[in-house]
Amino acid sequence: MPIDHVGEDLREWAQTLKIDVKLWLVRKLVEFGNPENVIYEIPDEFNPVLETSPDTLPTEGEVRYYDVSIADLVTAHLLEPNEKLRFAYRPRGGERKEFEALVTSEGSLEVLGESFTAPSYAALLCIKNAGSDRETVNGWTSWKTLSGKTLAELRSELLERQNSSSVRH
Repeated sequence: MPIDHVGEDLREWAQTLKIDVKLWLVRKLVEFGNPENVIYEIPDEFNPVLETSPDTLPTEGEVRYYDVSIADLVTAHLLEPNEKLRFAYRPRGGERKEFEALVTSEGSLEVLGESFTAPSYAALLCIKNAGSDRETVNGWTSWKTLSGKTLAELRSELLERQNSSSVRH
């Protein structure tokens, strides 16, 4: 069964089963600015996104993937629909530009007339608009709430909530 997102409800359900559960995500990657260029990332069979067996705790130095979306932050009320996020960027030799994104109830960011579910794509549109030729940006650390929290900080809060609730089960 294709799975493109492992949300809290799926995690909770998997933990109720009497068998070990392993889930993998197949990612669809679309080239920014060229939506016809699509590739699929097939996961390593030994690296599931969710595994409920007790001996699957991450080890020190292990690369981590955070399966959290903007929609998850909205569902957890860490972001609210119509909340504004800010991102400032100054390309080399250029002027600093400030950008504003609006959080939608569906969990996307509306910025410069476009809608993105991935904060990095939203930030990339902004840096291109500022005149940069950069090809990558971490939207999770770039976008900030009006109170100054990054999306990465909100993601950490959500993961802490999830970890503390799973410890109690």
